[in-house]
Amino acid sequence: MPLTEVVSLDEVKAELNIPSSNTDDDTELSGYIDAATTIIEFLCGPVVPAEYTETHDGGSPVIFLKRRPVLSVATVTEYTPTAYPLTEEPLGGSYTTYGYRMDAEKGTLLRTSAAIPTRFAPGVQNVTVTYTAGRAAVPANIRGAALELVRTQWQPQQSGNLPGIDVDNEPGKNVLGYYVPYRVTEMLGPSAQVTVM
Repeated sequence: MPLTEVVSLDEVKAELNIPSSNTDDDTELSGYIDAATTIIEFLCGPVVPAEYTETHDGGSPVIFLKRRPVLSVATVTEYTPTAYPLTEEPLGGSYTTYGYRMDAEKGTLLRTSAAIPTRFAPGVQNVTVTYTAGRAAVPANIRGAALELVRTQWQPQQSGNLPGIDVDNEPGKNVLGYYVPYRVTEMLGPSAQVTVM
């Protein structure tokens, strides 16, 4: 089954000790899940697989895709101005004049011709790439961070306290600090692509 969310509503309800039969707060919790997903994907890159189309300038041997990790590349087209579809040339595979080699973790495309690195045709926005970025499965640290982020937004309003105020109402004590608590950024550390201070 394809991955459709960083963390499910059922997982969130289990984390918050809300019976699955209680649907009173499902809409609100789904909103918190969406917000957590947006923040986590900003920090870690795509988690839920999605298709993207980008255009890049030619002239260099490597193109850096904007989102990673890359799960698959659907098409790479080089315009000179004639459109030339490029074919992936994995190591040990068959070779063509119009090829590329993919590094999914780095999100890079290396232009190749008969397995030899070369340059993409010179031009402005003349290389179009359609690809899927995200993860095949949500790593445990990302799943845990999503659950923690939803919990930190949910619990204060359930106890009648404002976000960032300790549940003991101790003056001047701020438990959340920023919207993303430090413990969440620590959990995301191994998967982070953006540094958060």
